[in-house]
Amino acid sequence: MPELATSWDLSDNQKDLTFHLREGVTFQDGTPFDAAAVKANFDRSMTLPDSLRKAELISVDSVEVIDPLTVTLHLKSPDSTLMSQLTGQPGMMMSPTAFAKDNFSQHPVCVGPHKFKERVQNDKIVLEKDPTYYDAAHFHFDTVTYMPVPDATVRLANLRSGASFQLIERVAPSDAASVKNDQSLGFATVPSLGWRGLEINLKGDSAIAKDVREAFD
Repeated sequence: MPELATSWDLSDNQKDLTFHLREGVTFQDGTPFDAAAVKANFDRSMTLPDSLRKAELISVDSVEVIDPLTVTLHLKSPDSTLMSQLTGQPGMMMSPTAFAKDNFSQHPVCVGPHKFKERVQNDKIVLEKDPTYYDAAHFHFDTVTYMPVPDATVRLANLRSGASFQLIERVAPSDAASVKNDQSLGFATVPSLGWRGLEINLKGDSAIAKDVREAFD
């Protein structure tokens, strides 16, 4: 779905993925969003010593700026998973001007309909609408506040009270039926790229490893 990239092309050998970028976009600090900024983001993700994105971009060999609005990812080998990876965190663009500063983790600057305002540890994260966003007219919330509430029962109680929350993510399975039947609430299911797996170490010839193999077979 086109957003910061309006279109993209994959070469015949499936090793060159070229993105055509949206014109006239800026980061929330005024830094231009262009091919150089995209390259800086990918290079950072692939080389930063403590980067959590390295594994997700492992198939990318290098990033080339073709022109100000065109950037190509040269792959080590074809990778059918890369496009889905780029819809998540590896494809989220941050301001190169901002991430060059030491305090970036406390003052993140990206490009989106809402920008960072404040974070109170273990309490809340507050975002405010960015009027410079290229599609700002389609976003109607002046502020968005994220509040961490680990307990599903407490989350639902706050939602039902109407005092604190307008939206919660996830309800306990035991509460799903009551939420669906509550005329004052809406219930939505959302597809996700997330997954859960059970990984078994089958190395070795111990009796336990043999039993595990037989059990799963």
